[in-house]
Amino acid sequence: MARLAGAVSASLGVLSPTLLICAAAAVMFEKFRESDFMKKVMYGIRPACLGLIIAVVCSLTATNYTNAAGSISYGAALIGVAATVLLLKFKVSIPKVILLSAVLGLFLTR
Repeated sequence: MARLAGAVSASLGVLSPTLLICAAAAVMFEKFRESDFMKKVMYGIRPACLGLIIAVVCSLTATNYTNAAGSISYGAALIGVAATVLLLKFKVSIPKVILLSAVLGLFLTR
């Protein structure tokens, strides 16, 4: 297979198992949402998820805000701060912030 048909079949092959597992988990979660067992499971999972998110943020911060020489990239840091302010304070939509960050990245991180 080549071109579009190959791209579509490869995408479906990669994404389908994950999609099916997530859909099954969502159905099961909705079915057992009010059970005491599920509440206890979710109570235990939340701190683990928070820890994983914090670990990813720390890892990405180390790689995204330094340049090839290992020093701080002030342009990238400015984009990160601006994006955070736009998202949290002004409630700008995520696609708009991504687009603005991309445009700023073209000019500030050369």
